Order: sequence, then C-alpha cells, then structure tokens
Amino acid sequence: WVLQGYIAVLCSVVAVASVMLGDVILQLKAMWARRREDGSEAMTAEEKQTVGKCLLDGVNVAMILVFVILQLRAQIASAGDTERVLGAMAGIEWESSVTSVEEKKDVFFKSVLELLRVIQVNSDLDSFLNGILLVSLLRIMQYTSIHPRLALLTGTLKRAADDLWHTAVLIVVVMFSFAGIATWRFGKEHDDFGSIEASMQTEFRLMF
Repeated sequence: WVLQGYIAVLCSVVAVASVMLGDVILQLKAMWARRREDGSEAMTAEEKQTVGKCLLDGVNVAMILVFVILQLRAQIASAGDTERVLGAMAGIEWESSVTSVEEKKDVFFKSVLELLRVIQVNSDLDSFLNGILLVSLLRIMQYTSIHPRLALLTGTLKRAADDLWHTAVLIVVVMFSFAGIATWRFGKEHDDFGSIEASMQTEFRLMF
C-alpha cells in the first residue's frame, strides 16, 4: 500500500507537470500567431519576457519528469537492493573455519560499499529535488510581477540585479579565502573545518 500511495503521488505530480507543459505550448503558439499577424521580425520586451518564462517552465517540467522517473526507479529497486545487501551481510559465516577471513572481509566490505551506493543515490536525488524547488521558487517570484503592487519585489531585484551579482561574487571570494584559512588553521582539530567544502558550509551556516 505504501508503494501504491507513493506511485499515486508521483502520478499527480506528473499530471501537474503536464498541465504546466500544456500552458507553455499554448503561450508559445499564441505568441507565434501574433508575430505572424504583425509580420514583425524583432521581438518585443513582452515577447522576450514570455519566452523567458516559458523556458523556465520548460526546464522545470523536464526536471520534474526526470526526478519522477529516477525516484520511482529508486523506490522500486530499494527493497530488493536492501534485501540483497543485508542478506549478503547476514549470510557471512564468521564462525566458519572453511571460509578464510579475507573472503569474509571481502564480502562484508563489498556489502558496505553497496549500501553506501544506495544511500548516495538517495542523497543525489534529494540534491536534484532542491534544484527543482529552486527553479519553482524563481517561477513563483516571476508570477508576482502580474500585480503592480506585488511586482515591487521583482522590480527591485531587476533594478539591483547588477549590484547583487557583483556583491555575490565578492562574498564568494571572501568566504572562500576565509575557508582556506580556517581549513589550514583548524582542520586538524575540528571536523567542521576538515576541508574547504566543509569550511564553506560552516561559514554559510554561521552567516545565516
């Protein structure tokens, strides 16, 4: 029942993605029809904005469909993978004198590596889902431009985009420099500064 419910949820997600894709196609067809009637070659600012929104929606739909396929595949295979790995570990005859210790260790560590691979697949899917949520957030911010008062946020970001970009580059450079210093100075004593990546994550957690 759990797997069936999960599949039902994924099917509803696919249905929503299909509606989004249909809306993108309709918007592009309407824009193309207007361009054919006007006979103009250069794209207006409104048309460029429409193309940008449709492109963002298309990327979002593609990412959703890829995630659903990978997640469904992982969920269906997870039970078999877990049973196979745990069965191999449980089947090791540690007390047997026939099987050598090296063979037992080899089976055990292969099973551990397989288990870590399954865990890494789930972690990669979670990271991919974070990307989908980020694209969806950008799309929601674009939708706020429909209403003049709600467009205050997007309008401010548009006007400050150049300054925000340079500020972001400066922050990354400074944080990377501090991460290098922290890794060199505290890496041997604290796991939070054990590598450049860990130091960067620690710095951003402290900042926010």
